[in-house]
Amino acid sequence: MKILFMIPRLTYSGAPKMMAWVANQMAEKGHEVHLLTFFSEEQARILHEYVTVHSLKVAQSKSRLVRNTTGMLKIIIRLHKMVRQLKPDIVVSFLDSVGYVYLPIGRFFTKSKYIVSERVDPYSYKGMISKIRFFLMKYAHGYVFQTEGSKSFFDKYSQIHSNSVVIPNPVVINETVLSMQKDIPSYDEREQRIVTVGRLSLKQKRQDVLLESFKIFHEKFPEYKLEIYGDGQDKDRIQEIINTMGLSNSVILVGRTEKIEEKIFNAAAFVLTSDYEGIPNALIEALSVGVPSVSTDCSPGGAALLIRNGENGFLVPCGNAKAIADKLSLIVGSKEISERFSKNSPAITEEFAESIIADKWEACFERVRLERAIHR
Repeated sequence: MKILFMIPRLTYSGAPKMMAWVANQMAEKGHEVHLLTFFSEEQARILHEYVTVHSLKVAQSKSRLVRNTTGMLKIIIRLHKMVRQLKPDIVVSFLDSVGYVYLPIGRFFTKSKYIVSERVDPYSYKGMISKIRFFLMKYAHGYVFQTEGSKSFFDKYSQIHSNSVVIPNPVVINETVLSMQKDIPSYDEREQRIVTVGRLSLKQKRQDVLLESFKIFHEKFPEYKLEIYGDGQDKDRIQEIINTMGLSNSVILVGRTEKIEEKIFNAAAFVLTSDYEGIPNALIEALSVGVPSVSTDCSPGGAALLIRNGENGFLVPCGNAKAIADKLSLIVGSKEISERFSKNSPAITEEFAESIIADKWEACFERVRLERAIHR
């Protein structure tokens, strides 16, 4: 198969990371793989030597109006020319705004089959924009969701639901992670650090709730530090909250890092406070190396797919800072709980092994290539 992946940029965030992984796996399996970015040739992801990278090299305006009008039109014209030139069997979009708008054009004016993958919580979409998104989605030939919860949102859209499949994110294991799994720290070897990883986005990641919960926890365990890994548009606002809460000596905005497992390996606990996620890559990384974890039971069920509450981690209600603080206190205060979670959590590396997830993606591509999707 010839497969074309398209995305605005190959950044450090979750969706580009996953797209790069799928592209690499398909190249490894012998397919002809192309990856197209809209705005830049710069790559924050390592790609297989047989993945051919293209860029539309569109200059992105600072004006939102320009980006959503003439800027989008320019991208779509260049994108359509590229698709007609490459003639891929399959075109894969992780549903950025351009991906939505191009779907009916690609479906009716090319011979390629189109697969879209929803990477965030569909329940978070509101208003007229969401109605337009769901209308345009119907022009795809196939759909990939990360959880059953995401898929069930589209039960009322028969075209989407009948041509969809659930494929969770893989647990990516390298030699470093394998080595870590053989030497997971004991309770007594763990450092007095609470860690979290994610884009600095108060709306989704809820670092405000994180800081509120840490403040409660810190009153009981003042010797502990909170390390926040990641970058994003709300960095300054989060620093203001830290200062206002009087936590500037206990909370560190570390920034971005590629070797996250190595940074968090010896931490006492990992915490995720998002209101919504697909399948949280950061949580996968923490569990895979045995870091005792607390996560909100975020919509549409990605965290619940990974954590068996009380066995390999704790799930708590979204927005409940006290519940998060209480569970962190249990982990750092109990050797039995900490070591139980450390022992049980790396098992997700087998359940979500790369080979299993890669086979699911390949089967999805092959099915869509060979079948005529029902369009109603």
